[in-house]
Amino acid sequence: MRARELPQAIRELMERDQAAAQDNHIGPTHDEHSSVDISMDCDVDDHVRRLRSGSEALFAIVGAPGVGKTALARKIYRKLRDDFSTRRWVHVSTGAGNLTIWSGDTMERDAVAGTMIRELLSRDDVSGLLLVIDNVRDDDGWGFLASSEEGFLARNVRVVVTTTHTDVARRMGVNPRSCCHRVSALGEKDGWLLLRGAAGLKEPHAVGEVQELGRCIVRKCGGVAVALETVGFNLRFRDRVGSWQKEHDADLVVDYQEIRRRIEASYMELEYRLKRCFLYCALYPEGFVLEQRHLVQQWIAEGFFLDGGRRENTATRPRQDLEREARQCYKELVKRSLLELVAHTNGARATMPALLRSYAIYRSESENFVGDPRPSNGTGNGDPTPSNDTGNGGPSDIGNAFRTWRLCVPDENAVRAIPEKSAPSLVRTLMVLGGGSSSRPQGDAADGARPSQLMDYICRKFTGLRVLDLRDTQVETISGCLLQRLLQLRYLNLSSTMITALPPEVGKLLVLQFLILKNCSYLTSLPTEVGRLSHLRCLDVSGTPELRDIRFRLANLQELNCFRGFLPSVGDWAFRDLSGHSKLTSLQVLKIGSSTRWREAAELRLNDKTRLKDLELCCTPPTTSVDEPLLDDEEDAEDARLTSSIARVLDALEPPQQLATLKLAYLDGVELPSWVSPAHLTGLKQLTLHGFSNAQRLPPVGGMRNLEVLAITGSISLSEIGDELRGGSYVVHDEPAFPRLEQLSLARMRELREWSSGIQVGDMPLLRHFQISMCPRLRRLPPWLQHCTALTSLKVLGAGEIKEVEDLPALKELEVRNCGCLERICNLGGLQNLEIVGCSGLSDVQDVPLLRSLRLHEFTEQLPQWLSLRPPPRSLRWLEIVARKDLLDMCSAELAPYGHVIQNAAEHVYAKTVDDGSVYFSYSRSTGQFYRSLACRNHAHGDRAVRPVTVHVAPPQNTTTGAPRAESTTMHGHRISEIRLILYFAVLVAVQCFILWSSKSK
Repeated sequence: MRARELPQAIRELMERDQAAAQDNHIGPTHDEHSSVDISMDCDVDDHVRRLRSGSEALFAIVGAPGVGKTALARKIYRKLRDDFSTRRWVHVSTGAGNLTIWSGDTMERDAVAGTMIRELLSRDDVSGLLLVIDNVRDDDGWGFLASSEEGFLARNVRVVVTTTHTDVARRMGVNPRSCCHRVSALGEKDGWLLLRGAAGLKEPHAVGEVQELGRCIVRKCGGVAVALETVGFNLRFRDRVGSWQKEHDADLVVDYQEIRRRIEASYMELEYRLKRCFLYCALYPEGFVLEQRHLVQQWIAEGFFLDGGRRENTATRPRQDLEREARQCYKELVKRSLLELVAHTNGARATMPALLRSYAIYRSESENFVGDPRPSNGTGNGDPTPSNDTGNGGPSDIGNAFRTWRLCVPDENAVRAIPEKSAPSLVRTLMVLGGGSSSRPQGDAADGARPSQLMDYICRKFTGLRVLDLRDTQVETISGCLLQRLLQLRYLNLSSTMITALPPEVGKLLVLQFLILKNCSYLTSLPTEVGRLSHLRCLDVSGTPELRDIRFRLANLQELNCFRGFLPSVGDWAFRDLSGHSKLTSLQVLKIGSSTRWREAAELRLNDKTRLKDLELCCTPPTTSVDEPLLDDEEDAEDARLTSSIARVLDALEPPQQLATLKLAYLDGVELPSWVSPAHLTGLKQLTLHGFSNAQRLPPVGGMRNLEVLAITGSISLSEIGDELRGGSYVVHDEPAFPRLEQLSLARMRELREWSSGIQVGDMPLLRHFQISMCPRLRRLPPWLQHCTALTSLKVLGAGEIKEVEDLPALKELEVRNCGCLERICNLGGLQNLEIVGCSGLSDVQDVPLLRSLRLHEFTEQLPQWLSLRPPPRSLRWLEIVARKDLLDMCSAELAPYGHVIQNAAEHVYAKTVDDGSVYFSYSRSTGQFYRSLACRNHAHGDRAVRPVTVHVAPPQNTTTGAPRAESTTMHGHRISEIRLILYFAVLVAVQCFILWSSKSK
């Protein structure tokens, strides 16, 4: 197409998408609320800096529906107005062939075909172009972008994409590690500002009960900007508590079509299997941390992975890739932003956003019930779940469901309240989460019923169960004659309960696939009949210290692919029993000690198990078997013999090269096996070395090309980390060590003093998170951290001798905790969030120009001097202080000793008590008003003591002579209540005088 023909083609296609042309929200000219703009300023500056750098041409903004992806793109689009001669904004309605395009900032919009964008980008005469493609749902029609990046860089063309799916961005050519930015939901503070602004609520009314209700609404919306704006506009200029309470009690998904429509678009794109898995996640309580392993097992037990809809029994099928398919569904939900990964868990844990969970409950209310079936005045161990939390219209609605297949109730007593009309025999999944305790009670339960009867009650009523999750409940015994009634049971989780043994009738659960007995501290035996569970896919008995009596063999459990807590040479278990288990993908071996024979370990033939991805080997400290104490020479000889024996066992347990996760624990005095090397573990992604008490050197793992997570904990003797960790002989010349490492953690290393050598400039190019904890003698941070350009998160916990944290330009988040010798935090040009807990020696925080949020946890009776000596950066929006009430009283008013410090510190200040974390007082610079809670006012009235406090005052920020000079002023803590009382009497006298004067005048 010729350049002169382009305007005519656009005009001809203008009528193709009139619906999109009616929606002003999809274009670049729509204005977000100012609080949304302010909250994302740092992200905007970071994107603008990278777009201007010219190193990359394709960028993506990813996030859940409604969190603000388009708003962030608009800010970037506007800020780069002068950097690009041509700007285009494209909104995708239903696919690459149905687009709406804006030119610059004009309101004129034209609908164009997807090929038009492709032709525009492929023209050689187009340069200096910024293209934003908003709301991309799939990569169909956009694949040409991936092959055009080099040409874009040469012609100064930049493309920014917004999508909910990280894989869509990757297939469009975006580098997921360096150019893919995930937008998180707004925090409670920013969310409250957005809600308050959208509601037009003025400061005098934005306090007290209205503020508390507003914060609850923010949590209910999950920080989703679109939901908060929608609710805020409905509350426009309504400042009465009743209106806010009504909105708080409403079902947002049911009552607001706009909110439901945003989520519906993403939900309807899911295939049937993904929809079922997504809805299942809503069974867990709000905020519950979902473990990938448990979710995958429960989905399989429910039968979500049947081929072609055939209603065949998954336990009798020969397929072994069910776990792989289920894990893929889990990853897909994460990539679509329908689940949020928990930070630093390597994808093993996730949470479900509150608003998405409400929608899932709304969609599945005919089959699932989440909440408390007891009426509002019912009794039990805990308060009934409010109806607005369940999303089912009220607790009594369980009996009105068409067919309740899945239940999640908060405690054990709620199980008994499930009505008969809900057909409990048809229930497939029953979870009892949130109301139990795994400690043995003293006497009978509070309600008169013995907690151990819970399991018996379930076996009588819920005979059709496939999934039974009773973790953390008070189950003590199980009746065998009742347990055998659960003939359809596939998943049984009794983790952290008080059971001591399983009944022999467990062998009659012929289709049981997953048996989870993790952390059952009182479990002592497993019956012979467990060996008859030929369809068992997972057995987890880890964390059972009393387990001694094991009466079944493992040879018949040929379907086993996950085995946690294998105890060699205990009971009837032996290494050779697992030699034929070729389907193992996860294995944990415990208590490898002096009684373990290396020849028997070799019979396991671990290297032949090509499906094995997760391996954990845990040893026990070497002990002698004689009663008389040994002499020194004899003791040394015995230790050497035992150490050599354990080392040979570990060498015999050589895993396959495809291993992805490895943990070695409690290798006291034992050298690492020879197979822990880059030459053998070529596919290793996660390595944990725990409890190396006497280790003097670390293994050479720098050459592991795929290693992403490295954790070293519990080394007592290691005093210095040098070149050995990098492993020079395994690192290719001119290539970086640890090329893919993203997370590095050092913990409980009591003698570690220094890590100053070994890592070179250019190593660890992708390191994002570094944590040091419980290293009391570490003198300073590793100097090579300054060269880690991707490092954005740093935690320093319990490092008692570190004095400075400085010169880390890429750092965005910093947490320092219990570092008594820490003196300075400075020259952190990109720092945005800072948390300081228990660092009494800290005297200086400076050169943090982008600091946005500061959290102080003070155990002393005064604020740190640096907060008043040096004016905080103007970018600081939030200051949160957690302290004792006595200190907070000295900050809670304008005339209080620290009142002027609070007024000059940040735009918004929140103070919370150490005791319960409740808000004690707050301050807003925009109005200059302090809001004190009822607890604050009562404490101020009750405390009559007045003591002098020395406060160091910062000089004015516009001073021009020399260095800032600290001015010391002594101020007395006047009681605010007394001042108010004096003013009250003064006004009263003035009114009386005015009345007398008026009467005399008449």
